[in-house]
Amino acid sequence: MGNRTDINDLNKIPNDGPATIKYLSMLGIKKPFELIGQNPYLMFEELCKGSSHKCMQNLRHW
Repeated sequence: MGNRTDINDLNKIPNDGPATIKYLSMLGIKKPFELIGQNPYLMFEELCKGSSHKCMQNLRHW
């Protein structure tokens, strides 16, 4: 396996499945380098704003 900077496709990130890629896409993230400097808590809040998914609603108030 190469250096982590060699990864240029979200599908190549270890332990990253289709659901994670979908959520990242909803946030406008298409390439792994776009994750640099992102705040995961703010990203989660952004996902919660537009989601009616029960799991997301529960986590929002957690």
